[in-house]
Amino acid sequence: MKVLIRYCGGCNPEYLREKVEEILRKNFHSFEFFHSGSKTGADLVVLINGCRKNCLNEEFVRSVCFDSDVGEKDIVERVKRVLSRKN
Repeated sequence: MKVLIRYCGGCNPEYLREKVEEILRKNFHSFEFFHSGSKTGADLVVLINGCRKNCLNEEFVRSVCFDSDVGEKDIVERVKRVLSRKN
C-alpha cells in the first residue's frame, strides 16, 4: 500500500503534525509512505492540517484528514475505516 502524506503550511506551531506520521508508521509497517511525487500513484492520501482552516482541502478518492490533536487509537481507526471503503 502506497501512502502519500501531505502537510499543511504549519501556521499553528502548537500542533505537532509529525506525531500523526509517527503513529501511522508505527501501526502500519507494511505501508510505503512518501511525501512527494504523483498523487495518482498513491493508494491512500493522508492530509495533516494543523488547524481547522483546512489548508489541505484537496479531493481524493481515498483520503483521511487530521486537523486537531487526536489519540493514536483514533488515528488508526480512521485510517482503517477509509481503507475499508469501496472506491
